[in-house]
Amino acid sequence: MTEELLNKIENGFHEASIKGALLGNSSILFSEDEYSEMVEVVGDMCERLIYYRKSEFDEINYEQIFVTLVEIAKRWKRAEIKNEKDDNGFWPYVSKTIMGNDNDWQKLRIAFTSLISDLENRKMNYQHLPIVKDGKKYYATVMMHAFAPLSSLYSFFDLCFNVFKRIWISALLAKMSGLAKRLQCN
Repeated sequence: MTEELLNKIENGFHEASIKGALLGNSSILFSEDEYSEMVEVVGDMCERLIYYRKSEFDEINYEQIFVTLVEIAKRWKRAEIKNEKDDNGFWPYVSKTIMGNDNDWQKLRIAFTSLISDLENRKMNYQHLPIVKDGKKYYATVMMHAFAPLSSLYSFFDLCFNVFKRIWISALLAKMSGLAKRLQCN
């Protein structure tokens, strides 16, 4: 990764951490070329993690990895994922984006969630970085940081629409199924 891009990531991360702000609201924006470079470098880190059967990333790379996760989340649309059970569609997408496949998404999810836990537990290094503490806290933390800026507002609305559409369709199908059963009984 170029020194310029590393500095840009570090500055954005520290700006958010010190102010207690969300990374998506940082004044740092990444071009598509920078995003590609970030994905490639983090992909190499993930390949080494899997090859050497490690369960955690080196702390020195946390900022690069977390900022890359946030950038990946900005480009994710739940509608593209076939398996939409809870947050499980997101982690295979991250794996596919970074590694080119989703074969090891569970191993990577463990490493990514461990990284987010470390960010939460090491407040002296990451001061006021907002971290979700309950529920699907790892997934929610990444999403919270990704969909913070106004420039991602449409992505946020797409995400909300897809979630509510899925809920609405499930409810409608359940009602139709109940109606069909009642009609069969008559």
